[in-house]
Amino acid sequence: MEDIIDDSFISICLTLSSKDKICLTSTNKKMYPKRVIICYDEPMYIDEIIHNKLYHNFTRIIIESPPKFIGVNYYSGHEILSRILPKFMGVNYYCGHEIPLCILPKNVKAIRTNYKIHIPNSVTELFFGEFFNEQIDGMIPKSVRRLEFGMIFNQNIINSIPYGVTDLKFGYEFNKPIIDDSDSKNPVFGIPDSVITLKFGDSFNQSLEKGFPKSVERLSLRSLYLVKNSIIPPVKVLSIRGHAVRISLSIPSTVTTLKLKFEYGVISQGMIPNSVRMLFILECGISPGSIPYGVTHLEFGTRFNSSIVGCIPDSVIEIKFGNAFNKTIKKAIPLGVQKITFGAKFSCQLCGNIPKSVTHVILDKGSEHRKGEIPHVKKIEIKNRQLLI
Repeated sequence: MEDIIDDSFISICLTLSSKDKICLTSTNKKMYPKRVIICYDEPMYIDEIIHNKLYHNFTRIIIESPPKFIGVNYYSGHEILSRILPKFMGVNYYCGHEIPLCILPKNVKAIRTNYKIHIPNSVTELFFGEFFNEQIDGMIPKSVRRLEFGMIFNQNIINSIPYGVTDLKFGYEFNKPIIDDSDSKNPVFGIPDSVITLKFGDSFNQSLEKGFPKSVERLSLRSLYLVKNSIIPPVKVLSIRGHAVRISLSIPSTVTTLKLKFEYGVISQGMIPNSVRMLFILECGISPGSIPYGVTHLEFGTRFNSSIVGCIPDSVIEIKFGNAFNKTIKKAIPLGVQKITFGAKFSCQLCGNIPKSVTHVILDKGSEHRKGEIPHVKKIEIKNRQLLI
């Protein structure tokens, strides 16, 4: 019977924060012993909990450097640290020094480093710091699933990233080919077929026509790529960043979620394929017909403040405006829209301009007094506070 009670208690604790778990087990003498049968999942620095009786119940330990309370030199400090790591799950290791494999903890799951070090086979998340720019041949174990390079990394990646990586991000400087097809019969690839999410930095402008994995579903590019290349690989989620909209932009018809993060220019008709259902526009303008029928969710960036009259298709059911938007919405919101979010600066007339199909409106906290302008709306939210009308 006691085991059943403990199981129920553990299940309840899964919904609580670490602080709430400690408060709950401190209510009386019967509850107090139960604090040792639960885990505390919020990230903690090791020097904050090393002397805590519940030390071995913390599951996410951040180690930035040998803790100050260990009064020994660097190498022995790390050796001691490896032996006192908690038994539960894995830890995050923030490496500020070049260290040998033998003194890394066996249960380390994530490493962030600026140095070329030996990576244990337990690591699933590997982050190279802003100043890492070393060859990675044979360095990355097959256990890694998430791989991220820092700002200045710009080394050859051909045959260097193992199969198994699913999330891959390159930094600002990276601009190396993703395929070596010098031997046309036996090309060698840089990005494995296991990658699902792929993000390139601002400097990347290599061709993706060859060597691009079919497994990739989410792709993020800088518009500099489009200066030299016209072909964007077929993906489901596409994000393009840049200063100005390019007229020649050709988006594949496989894309269902599109993020256009341009600061200037106007999106022209035919640029966005009919396959897109979710559309994010950062700041650039739109024109009548530029948003195709089929888009159901439309979101504008924080600084977007262009006219939308005649631009929103009847297929849209949800619209989210950023804080800067303050243009008239008269005859701009089509019948069929169900939810609208307005930003901080919106002050244009609401009365008579919100269709009867709209059932949910979110206003900025400074616009609470305006809820009376839309009495037909069933649900109105003011910032984080919800008001039912």
